[in-house]
Amino acid sequence: MPRGTPQRDLAGIALSRHGLITVDEAEQLGVDTVRLRQMARRGAFERISRGVYRLTDAPHSRFTAYAAAALWPRQAGTSVGVISHESALDLHELCDVNP
Repeated sequence: MPRGTPQRDLAGIALSRHGLITVDEAEQLGVDTVRLRQMARRGAFERISRGVYRLTDAPHSRFTAYAAAALWPRQAGTSVGVISHESALDLHELCDVNP
């Protein structure tokens, strides 16, 4: 299957995950961190946290912040993060806590 432009490839992955992409995923597609930062400077992506970027055209949902929080630890050399405690309760709409 032919690939599109790097930005289109990144956008395809990001749109399937609340608009988010990690630096590692970008590198697997052949897009180095310098190129990803250039895309962010031009406004195609925004840096959310260390190693996590969000496609600016992707719609926000109530799950975007949770997805970003779960992806961030992957960039720190550990496994995917976990949502727990008050955040998990809020995620399942079981309380009025604002994490």
